[in-house]
Amino acid sequence: MDLRAELLPPAVTLDRIAVLVTEIEQITELIFHGKRDMAAAAIAAFNANTGHTYSTIDFAEYHGWRSLHDFAEEAAWPAWPKVFDITPDELAEIVHRIRSAGPDTDYYLRLFQANVTDPNASDLIFHPPARPICGRSWSSPPTPSCVWPALWPLICAGPGSGRSPTRTG
Repeated sequence: MDLRAELLPPAVTLDRIAVLVTEIEQITELIFHGKRDMAAAAIAAFNANTGHTYSTIDFAEYHGWRSLHDFAEEAAWPAWPKVFDITPDELAEIVHRIRSAGPDTDYYLRLFQANVTDPNASDLIFHPPARPICGRSWSSPPTPSCVWPALWPLICAGPGSGRSPTRTG
């Protein structure tokens, strides 16, 4: 299924990535050289520039689970991309893209987390229920038309629902 433009990862220029890579490297060096006050100020500026809420540990240990380029790309994307009118079929496609573990998985996971009311909703993706849903196990995911009508009211703050999302930015 194709997704609307506002649900796709935003294009990020190589120049923007290069700037963020340089900033991440500079912050990491400040941390490793024990310049805590300077590192804290640089992290605050980085967060103000990107809209994220990174901490010292994010810079000191990013290399343990992702590349420098991946960190910069994540920082270039919106921290919590909120879209207020996601349909059940679009949400199902977002889940499919997360489960597919493609290059944009991290973006789709943030998109999912920013647009559901239950902060534990991603557990349905990574730790699915043992019981079958709609007569199918999660090893072969149920179709959106089968499962999402049941889950939709529980996890998504649709327009006019009166519920506010737990993740606001």
